Amino acid sequence: MANELTISIREATIDDLENLNFYWRSEVEMALAIDLDPVLEVQEERFKKAFEKKFDEVNDIFKIWVAELEGKIIGWQYLLPYDNCPALENVTAEVNTYVDPEHKAMGVGEGLMKN
Repeated sequence: MANELTISIREATIDDLENLNFYWRSEVEMALAIDLDPVLEVQEERFKKAFEKKFDEVNDIFKIWVAELEGKIIGWQYLLPYDNCPALENVTAEVNTYVDPEHKAMGVGEGLMKN
């Protein structure tokens, strides 16, 4: 079935931010084994603000990409400066890849990694 799907990969824009937050929620709920409904609004706003700052780091080397299927973002990936250690931020990078759980095992992550 994966061969029949046309998944497109493109560079993300700040306009994509609203469509990236569901990955954060599903991953955090799974990791913490809790329902986030009581704190969801506050946490999602924090996520959006933090992730929005990542767009400031995009340049010729560092990028954020999205995977789309039929106009819907089903995954995303970034390659950005590693910011957890100031001494290494100019010589190391961090890559993260997220795929909508409903679209796992369809080649989305592989397509993002090959881009």
